[in-house]
Amino acid sequence: MKDQESIWRSLVSEPHSLAKLNKVMWRVANGLSEATGRRFNNDFPSVDRVPIAQVPVRAGGPEEKMVGVYLIIGGGLRGQALFILSMNGALNLADLMLGNQPGVSTQLGVIERSALSELGNMALSYFLNGVASLDNMPDLLRPSPPAVMVDMLGAILNVVLTPVAAVRDDLLIIETAFSDSAKLVDGRFWVLPDPALKDLAS
Repeated sequence: MKDQESIWRSLVSEPHSLAKLNKVMWRVANGLSEATGRRFNNDFPSVDRVPIAQVPVRAGGPEEKMVGVYLIIGGGLRGQALFILSMNGALNLADLMLGNQPGVSTQLGVIERSALSELGNMALSYFLNGVASLDNMPDLLRPSPPAVMVDMLGAILNVVLTPVAAVRDDLLIIETAFSDSAKLVDGRFWVLPDPALKDLAS
């Protein structure tokens, strides 16, 4: 069985890594489509090493109120994942998950947060299962229970950046964007390898 460094390296720094990631992200988009009954598409993924100080700028304005669905990756492949949505996008996505027409929900209550948690868990599970399938490792990965955060973007990102800043001054980000056919939901999906693996990509 491959170790986690070999698996991450195959996703971020080999000649066909982006094509491989695109196949995995397509599986995520297809899973979102099945869960919501609305067609989702993904942008071609990118892999970038970003200085920690620049991460909030990359994600948007640090003072902007956003919704983040955060998960920790455990098992044979360690890291973090974060789904970042605007407030309107999160409300619309919760409606789709609950079988409602977009626009019904006006706040993220317990039911809406639960729906977003389910979707975040589903998105990461599709990603992890896609990686496991491509690497012939069916029992590779286990996501943690999701945490739904509604806060300024800077505060949401602090949850991700704090464990990274303890060991390095930059962050390796695997990123794609997902949107539905009507553009009612437009979110960023980040997968962040274990920061202790220092030389996966330059």
